[in-house]
Amino acid sequence: MNTMQKGPSQKPPTASPRVPPNPAQPASPLPQPKPAPLSKRYSPSKPFYKEVKPKVGENVLVCSLYALIILIVLAAAILIGVAKTGLFTIPIASGLYHGPEPTRIVEAGVMDTDAFVDQISRSVSSAVLRGEKAPYTVPITEADLTAMARGGLADIIREERVIPEGTQIVVTPEYVEASGTFLMDAAKIDLLIQFIPVIEENELRFDISKAYLGDIPVSSDLAKSMESLLFTKDFAAWSVNMGSVSLRSVNLKDGELEFILDEAK
Repeated sequence: MNTMQKGPSQKPPTASPRVPPNPAQPASPLPQPKPAPLSKRYSPSKPFYKEVKPKVGENVLVCSLYALIILIVLAAAILIGVAKTGLFTIPIASGLYHGPEPTRIVEAGVMDTDAFVDQISRSVSSAVLRGEKAPYTVPITEADLTAMARGGLADIIREERVIPEGTQIVVTPEYVEASGTFLMDAAKIDLLIQFIPVIEENELRFDISKAYLGDIPVSSDLAKSMESLLFTKDFAAWSVNMGSVSLRSVNLKDGELEFILDEAK
């Protein structure tokens, strides 16, 4: 009978008891990599940033294009500004020019300044003969003023080469408007000036309220400079002296200017 020999009995492995963490004992830190030496981290000969070399050719080209664009814009603005004055004809730019527009067109002939003064004297004499008392009211139409202005320009034009065209005077209740074109060699001066009448010491003066050179509004000082360039004396100052009567006031109406004359003192 075979007999089986039993070896020593083997016990199953037992798990080691779990030890609870001790809160008083800190956890061991994780291993950290060693920092590189300072000499390897930064070297003056090897900067830590990436050096970017400027592209000189491209920058010069861009700056040149910008400068060219600015020059073109400035040149165009200057040409348009000169064209808007109407002084010279500039291709393309002069197509934007319209010229100053008067309030209306006055149809009139030409009258000598002496004939204009005689007309005022006759009006006063007629009033006296009718038994009217001073002050006397003498109406002057804008057509008569325009005719007088056209006749008087020949005496006060500074240079013979200046040719006036389309000179006229419009009267409104607010202002007196004088306009005209003056041709001088290759230049053309389009002026429109609005005046307010003022009387000082029997002298009728027209103060400038608005002025236009072509399409551009200009100051009264510049308008006076243009007048002195064209005329030998002040076009806006009239001396009214008719002996026994003197100018007291001026009334503005639509299409008519009234002189109020009184006995001279």
